[in-house]
Amino acid sequence: MKTTVLFLITLFLTLALLLSDTPAQDYTTWSLPDGATMRLGKGSIGNITRIGNIAFSPDGTRLAVGGAIGIWIYDVRPGKEKELDLIAGHTQSILSIAYSPDANTIAASSTNDGTVNLWNAVTGERQTTLEGHTDAVYSIAYSPDGKILATGSCDNTARLWDAHTGEHKTTLSGHSGDVMSVTFSPDGKTLATGSRDNTACLWDVQTGTHKITLKEHTKNVDAVAFSPNGETLATSSYDNTVRLWDAMTGQHKKH
Repeated sequence: MKTTVLFLITLFLTLALLLSDTPAQDYTTWSLPDGATMRLGKGSIGNITRIGNIAFSPDGTRLAVGGAIGIWIYDVRPGKEKELDLIAGHTQSILSIAYSPDANTIAASSTNDGTVNLWNAVTGERQTTLEGHTDAVYSIAYSPDGKILATGSCDNTARLWDAHTGEHKTTLSGHSGDVMSVTFSPDGKTLATGSRDNTACLWDVQTGTHKITLKEHTKNVDAVAFSPNGETLATSSYDNTVRLWDAMTGQHKKH
């Protein structure tokens, strides 16, 4: 009996010593499939019904991954992949993340609290909190010049904010369902929004006025994107279609 107990104690101590010498980041490379270089995040990765909670830095060297306890920051340069930091401060799982064009700030929203936090991307310190939405913020986007931040919420509105001070600039009201996606045109003059009311809308960023409503989809519009030249808007929907529109006139082009 004593021999068995001594053996178990010795085995336990040996394993403890081995584990204490194991690098903390080894989980990132354990049992990876062929072609994979790194495992990102720990535990739940945000809200499992959404894919909007990861974002590359503008230069492509960093990746922010939203999880249940915060935002993991990774160095993703080839051959140098490693975990850099955890930005903790949100009280719930991360829904949406966006890097500012200068890569100095990370904007992030979390489940159901209606707020957006702006974080210093280098130090991880909170810069400011944007408050005004009354329900979860599903989508965040910076204007190309980095001066304006757009947010889309389950309160059926999108909002525009001063990206540096956090000051609320205007509320874009017109959708009758959750605003699932927001994106700026390449020139920053137009904002497109996609909603669970089955429509997409185009808005004048400077004045906040509604320009056009795009109505051909039969189910939720969950993503919107401009072409690089800004002439075409693409929308994707739960009706299993992607549609192309003239971004100036709103004319339906193809699906």
